[in-house]
Amino acid sequence: MEMQGIKKLNSFSEIGANYKGYFWMSDESNPKVFDGTFPNKTNAFVVEALLTDGQKSIMISHNGQLNIFEYDLEALKASGAILEDISFETHSRLNEKKAKFKQLWFPEKDTLCADMKVLTLKAQIFVGFENDKH
Repeated sequence: MEMQGIKKLNSFSEIGANYKGYFWMSDESNPKVFDGTFPNKTNAFVVEALLTDGQKSIMISHNGQLNIFEYDLEALKASGAILEDISFETHSRLNEKKAKFKQLWFPEKDTLCADMKVLTLKAQIFVGFENDKH
């Protein structure tokens, strides 16, 4: 399902430099806080990256191919999505205590509930670290 506020990006060049978050490369044993530059390695790939600029969130993963998704929080709210706050402990070597997320819930018809709309979890969107001002 195509949803307003979610966009698939094709490369790192489509991402601005004003993001905060972390990268975890396949040739490294620990994630690293993002410093505004994207890794340029020929023998490694991004296992996971979570970035935010306060308005948009970028989630990068690799499952045989590079996947880059951009989530626009305001556009998602305007589309009828419900965003709930949640936080998780981060990797012990990331030097950040907790990562903050917005759970993206969207109402959809469910045939098992007499075609009534039920909230369906679509994504957990990174919005920063506990000590961030975003």
